[in-house]
Amino acid sequence: MAVVLLPIALRVFKVDRWSRYRRHFENLTYGVTDRRVLIIEKDSVLAFAGDELDRPRVEERAGGYGDVLFGRIRGSSGDSSGNKDPVARARRSVGFKALPNADEVRVRLEQWISGELEESANAVSDFLEAQHDTAPSAFATPEGMATLRHSSTGMKIDYPDERAVQVRKKKPFGKTFLDQEKWGTPGDVADWNMLRIEGPSGCSIDAEIFETPMLASYDSMATSKLAALMGELVDSDSEYAQHGMNGFTVTRRSTLQSNASTGTVGAASVVTPFRYTVLHDGRYQVMVLSQWPERSPELTSAVDFVVRSLRIAP
Repeated sequence: MAVVLLPIALRVFKVDRWSRYRRHFENLTYGVTDRRVLIIEKDSVLAFAGDELDRPRVEERAGGYGDVLFGRIRGSSGDSSGNKDPVARARRSVGFKALPNADEVRVRLEQWISGELEESANAVSDFLEAQHDTAPSAFATPEGMATLRHSSTGMKIDYPDERAVQVRKKKPFGKTFLDQEKWGTPGDVADWNMLRIEGPSGCSIDAEIFETPMLASYDSMATSKLAALMGELVDSDSEYAQHGMNGFTVTRRSTLQSNASTGTVGAASVVTPFRYTVLHDGRYQVMVLSQWPERSPELTSAVDFVVRSLRIAP
């Protein structure tokens, strides 16, 4: 009878479940390289850059153990959040789990995120030094820059020559996402009208150009209640001008951002404000969405330099 009752008692007090939880997660391997945070489970490897992490937090477990969590996987329709199995429930969160020194790991992970941001900033210091007093309006490619030209409109943009550029064809406003092609290189995509330039630590620039009247309005993007849902208004300019084009800019920020790897929303470890720059030259409308790490003046300046280089050549 005692032999039979012992497993029952363990299940009642969840001792066997905690043991199974520890056995499962202690068999995982965790690591941090100079560029990525890694979670290795058998032949499966999850890799995260610093800007892909939510702000690390500790969830305490039994016996002095804890989890350092920085993301959460969206549950399927058949996976109830009320699942009482600790292993199944814990698998939906992303992080370093069953650690005896969770608080120490959280601190080191936050330092790694800050260090990665600093390293990215240092990498653009020489570039910014080379661009000092350079005027993109002269239509000459500055040192360390490449220039992408849109053949039919004459739109040009300068960008760091070590960065890859993607382009695709997108139909005018009012069309569905089914009317656009996949991303490709400028040489492979004919008649592209949308481009993407990605940099380190969350830096990105997306631009699209159409032959159309000015469709976007300052009020709809700066003062409307719908626009306010996108984040706090940081800055705006209703009469912005750039290289013969006129329009406006709207800058917003939000501490809640989507985790690119898990598809969920959390407190981002690297906050990246975003700015809409909408311009028109009397024929073409250009809309630019740019993002940069809030804590890095160097990366902010680099993104701003690229955006300000955009023009429509005569």
